[in-house]
Amino acid sequence: ALGDTEESFTVMVGHADDTSAKKKTYWPQSPGDFSAVWENYYRRTEFTSNEILKCMAHALGVPEQFFISKSSQHRSLLKAIHYPVPTREVKVGGAAAATGANDTSATTERIDTIPRGTVRSGAHRHFGLITLTKQVDNSGLEIQHGAGGWVA
Repeated sequence: ALGDTEESFTVMVGHADDTSAKKKTYWPQSPGDFSAVWENYYRRTEFTSNEILKCMAHALGVPEQFFISKSSQHRSLLKAIHYPVPTREVKVGGAAAATGANDTSATTERIDTIPRGTVRSGAHRHFGLITLTKQVDNSGLEIQHGAGGWVA
């Protein structure tokens, strides 16, 4: 089976005062606003991360800035990953199935778009303090707990 069938883009912008990270970041030249959009998204996820760190501190009964003060000089990565959907629906049969036109005699069938058993991304660890993920209509993320089992 194939492994790690993904497309990704990774960038490290660094904390707001980190000028060395900005000097080392290579951005695509087009579209023209690419770097501004990504940096804006990076800053928004940084803000969200800090809010989560405050909640963690509150839950543990430590000062609100406990985790933030220890990670304010971070060099976090922002990674966008596209995993191909493993199956898709297609029209089968009927006069207009080949064109996808509205045809009541056609039926819908699910087909594999990548071979069964393909690992879209193999088991791996994240070594940062927290990891934020956004999943839209694409299941598959699982987390391994300490006993070795997996939680979807």
